[in-house]
Order: sequence, then C-alpha cells, then structure tokens
Amino acid sequence: MNSVSKKSFVAIFGFLLFGIFLQTTVFLTPVVHAQKGYTLLADIPTVAVKENPTLPVYLRGLVVAIVGLAIVLAVIMIVMGGIQYVLAAIPSSKEDGKKRIIGALSGLLLILLSYILLQAINPELLKVGLNLTQTVFDAPNAPSPPGTGGTPPGTGGTPPGTGGKGSGNGRCEPMTSSLCSVSNLARYFGAENAENASMICNVESAGGNPMAASGSDRCKDGTSFSYGLFQINLTAEDIDGLPCEYRHPNAAFNGYNYACTGIKNNETFTKCYNAAVNPDKNIAYAVKLFKARGWQPWTTTANKCGISIR
Repeated sequence: MNSVSKKSFVAIFGFLLFGIFLQTTVFLTPVVHAQKGYTLLADIPTVAVKENPTLPVYLRGLVVAIVGLAIVLAVIMIVMGGIQYVLAAIPSSKEDGKKRIIGALSGLLLILLSYILLQAINPELLKVGLNLTQTVFDAPNAPSPPGTGGTPPGTGGTPPGTGGKGSGNGRCEPMTSSLCSVSNLARYFGAENAENASMICNVESAGGNPMAASGSDRCKDGTSFSYGLFQINLTAEDIDGLPCEYRHPNAAFNGYNYACTGIKNNETFTKCYNAAVNPDKNIAYAVKLFKARGWQPWTTTANKCGISIR
C-alpha cells in the first residue's frame, strides 16, 4: 500500500469512526438532545442556523457537508493530476501526475464506500434538508397534550402539549380507515390528491390521531407547537381565523418555530390548540395550505414518502 493509499485509508477510517460516534451518542441517546435548541453561530452548506436547529440535525448536516467537500477535493486532485500528466516534459513528472490521479481516484472510491456504509449503519445520518420546520426526532413516553389527561395550560407543572405521538411516527402508507383514510380525505383534497394526503396524514398524526402533539416541533421550554392530523404549526398559522401566529400582540406562542420560548397567551393558546385538534378544522386548514403551496408545508414528510412537493 503506497503512502497516498495509506493516508486515504486513515482518513476514511477516521470518518467512519466519526459516523459511528454520531450513531451511538446522538441517535441512540435519550431525547434530551432533541428537545433542546442550541445557539449556533455559523451556517454550513447543509444547515441554516437561523432556524435554531437541534444539535443532532446540525451534526447530520456536518456529515453530509464533509462527504460533499471530500468529493470536491478528490475531483480537484484528479484535474490537477491530469494537467500535470499532460503538460509534464519529463517522465518522472508524468509519473507523479499519474500517481496523483490514482491516489485521488482511490480516495474518491473510499469516500463513496463510506457513504454507502453510513447509509447501512443508519440512513438518518445522511438525511438532511434546509427545511428544518420539522425533524425526524421524537420524544417517547412524554406527558399527554392538554385535553387528553395532561396538565391544562396555565395551571403550572408539565408544559402543555409536550407529548403524544406526533410528526414522523406514522407510516408512508395510504390508510383505509380512520380520519386519515383515502376515502375521507378525497372529499377535501380531491380524488387525485387523496392518496398522498392520506400518507402525509398517517405520518404526521401517527396513524390518524387527531390529538397528536409533535414530539419534535417544540419551543425551548419543551412545549409542542404543532398539533393535529396534519400537524398545524401554531407559531406560524392562524387556524380557524384565530390570532395564533407569533406576530400578533396576543399570539399563542412567544416566538417563531424553534426560537419560541413558550406559551405567550394561555387563552389564545387554548383556542388555537382546540382548533388544531378539531379534525374538520385541521383538515380544512391543511387544504388551504395545500392549495397555496402544494405539499411544501410538509416537505420532510413528503420527501420521506417520495411525494412530489408540487
């Protein structure tokens, strides 16, 4: 094994150890990582920090960014080696150019193999998008949202809406029964869109639970801000004509998306929450979003299920 190959092997072995480290310390650790927001100072090509991504999301983006950077550098070395080989006037320089090309190709092959191995270890390590309004993380065994046995808003104790099986827990399959069934949603979305709507509803509400509270869309105090069959984001949407969205003076939440610090107005929150977990109102608002932006409001779920955004 020449020196170039040895260096490539060491680099790729280190990269695989880094991937295994993420698998064991981030993706298999308790939900404490997923619940906390981290104030990150710098963007990377795969993650924008303005959305306050969680640490696992940021590290996933770092893995993908490192793979991409390594591929770019390998291509650059191949080009440089080719130029050296073509322009060299003496045989020894041509041989150096040839070795550089072979070394870069070896490194590129190892990079691609590492990508495949990381995909085999855990596909979630490589799933990253710039849309961070929803993530794949969830908080199992958490208290129930208000209205299902949990602590009501404004009474202290556990923050309302910090549990329930929400976004990311259902299957990418059309449903034949429940509120998420194809036959039920065809009345709202039309027959041509009903199957996709059923899959998204299935995933978002973990199989048709109208009371679903997201285990991943959370404020900094742990309170969920997305609810219902289609997980309506109450920091961003005025469902049922209520002033839920964060910019209103008496908005339900104090802040937008993961930057929110908690409930701002208990009365508004209760009204917005009740509207979001009302199946008819939730579906009606989902149809409104769909007509305006296609499946873009559910980009993470749509990508997961292979559904075109538009």
